[in-house]
Amino acid sequence: MNENPDFFKKWLIGLDNEKFYYIARNFLPETSTPFNQENISEDLTSFFLNEEKANSLLSTIDNLDSLLLGIFQITNGASTNQILQLIKPFEKSVESENNEFVYYSYFDNNQKLEEFSYVSLIEHISNLAKRLIILSVNDKFILNPIFGDRLIEKASLSPIFDTHDSYNTDLNTNIIDGEFLRGYLSIVKLNSKLTDYQKRNMVAPLFPAFEVEELLKATELVDNLLEELEIFKPFDTIEYEILQRLIDLSSFDLSVLFLSQAIAPLFENYKKIFIFVKSTLSFLSEIKTFDEKALTFLLETQAIKSEIENTDSIIEKMLDLNIIVKTETAFQTNHFEKEIQPPHPLIFDTDLSVRYLGNRGKNDILWRFSSLSSLDIQTTYKLTKEDFRDALDSSMDKETIYDYIRENCENSANCTAYNYLDLIEKQYSQLSVYDGIVIQADQRISRIIDLHPEMAEHIIKKLADGVYLMSREKETQWTTILEKAGLIIPRRKGDLIQSETFFTNAQWRLSNNYHLKEDQVSILDELELISCELSQSEKNIIQNGVCEKSFNSKFLRAKIELMNLKKAEKQDLLNRLRASMIVDESQIVPHVLDIDISASGFEFRRKVNVCKMATKDENTVLKVTYSTHELLLLVEKVKSESNNEYFVIAKKLPTLETVSLPISKIFNAKIMNYVIN
Repeated sequence: MNENPDFFKKWLIGLDNEKFYYIARNFLPETSTPFNQENISEDLTSFFLNEEKANSLLSTIDNLDSLLLGIFQITNGASTNQILQLIKPFEKSVESENNEFVYYSYFDNNQKLEEFSYVSLIEHISNLAKRLIILSVNDKFILNPIFGDRLIEKASLSPIFDTHDSYNTDLNTNIIDGEFLRGYLSIVKLNSKLTDYQKRNMVAPLFPAFEVEELLKATELVDNLLEELEIFKPFDTIEYEILQRLIDLSSFDLSVLFLSQAIAPLFENYKKIFIFVKSTLSFLSEIKTFDEKALTFLLETQAIKSEIENTDSIIEKMLDLNIIVKTETAFQTNHFEKEIQPPHPLIFDTDLSVRYLGNRGKNDILWRFSSLSSLDIQTTYKLTKEDFRDALDSSMDKETIYDYIRENCENSANCTAYNYLDLIEKQYSQLSVYDGIVIQADQRISRIIDLHPEMAEHIIKKLADGVYLMSREKETQWTTILEKAGLIIPRRKGDLIQSETFFTNAQWRLSNNYHLKEDQVSILDELELISCELSQSEKNIIQNGVCEKSFNSKFLRAKIELMNLKKAEKQDLLNRLRASMIVDESQIVPHVLDIDISASGFEFRRKVNVCKMATKDENTVLKVTYSTHELLLLVEKVKSESNNEYFVIAKKLPTLETVSLPISKIFNAKIMNYVIN
């Protein structure tokens, strides 16, 4: 059952004496002082590991407890303030006699509207903590691991996520996937951004499934991502290895990457962003349909879990990327693949076009040596000499292309494509064009260059005796070698002498504050390493029905009523039984853990005194019943009027709005001892 008693024991030992003694006296009533904390921690651990007692304690969980447990589980721990922020979308105000009272509402599985007040919410959190069903760790509440899977089975968020809308596949729209990227990149050839005019007139006709504005938005995202990942390099060089890894991502991971880029630049905390986005999209894939409140709730829970501070405008960005689609009444998740699908076969035609249905999957290189003609249900590329030349120019090996064609040939028509490209390659090889620096040396210097062991790697080609084509990119290195050999390097002759400054590749990157290649690789590594599969416990939280409290306290109540106890002792036992803190007969021992300071009904003078007592401790919370509603107040002062009326001046939780309430209209006032953070 995945129980973790060691964590619970360590948590107990870390408590201060007052809190530890309170817990011990509630669950192990015979505990006396002075006490051995280590031994009592063992006894408390044994109490919670006892199956009968643990089941009794867990049977006290009700539907609101169940909802809270789901929140604590899905966030990996949350504070009270974070809980309030999470359920903000479900908040509604009820006015009564010019005062507002905060309530929350949601639908359960039977579409019956459930409501709970702010006061009830706080009491439930406090009570879960007092029962040690949740533990306070680092200012957040987490599920007590000593209960293992039994506690997770009690957690449920189905009332929030169950919209009862059917999934409509007809509403799914286009997404940016590997097929889209291959087609788009085969057109732009990666060396420049197209203008909107060019995209509308040249690119849009090739993507008939996309609306023009939708296509413009998608291509802009692609352009921005390629720039962010620094795919383009000086001197018309391209990071093809990184680009291929990008294209080979599943549509799910590409959606994660594009949404992450839309939220924040990838070089800023990309690990946290990936965790947030992957987890969110995994939940949405499982839920499928949801309303805006549920979506906002999910985003906030994953922000807490991933330590992302701002979720503003994420819904709008998800709609822009077609990750989610708006229905008539709610939203649904667009369909995207989490795994790369097997490639569909190619059909080579005699007109040098290549057709296939569906997708081509990982490591496909067709886009490198051809151009997209149409991307629809059937995708078509066209082989041209310009595309083939560009592939060879990018240092793509011709045999790699030939092997690809041979591997995918299924009929004799493919020979046309093979023969055509082979002819183009022969013409291509008849002329060589180099980008470099030509140096001319006399016979003595030529011998030095030929024999120097460090110069060979910098010579692109020896054009003739004493004439060398040198690497432009590594100019600084080879000129330094020659200078150390005692040579004087003259200024360049020709057009380049007019240039002010020449940067090497490394200098160019530094001057533009570009990140190193390792950063790009680590981004994609991290994206692929982060798991996107929901755990079984997370799936259970979505699917579980909320729990109904099944604990029967009649026997224990009768036992308490029949005991010969002092009034305070009996009241304390009954209060703790009502709060589900007593679940076993062994806990019924006459002592007082919580002093009941309250007044109600016609006890006017006592109500005034209780309100005054609430001003003495800044951590004290006063619970009052006013106009049939319950409020939690941080009392600042009690003032009297000439007509013998008293008013309590306080800040109302959670809004901290200052209110002035006549004590005569307060039916009940009670000082509360809360265990909340």
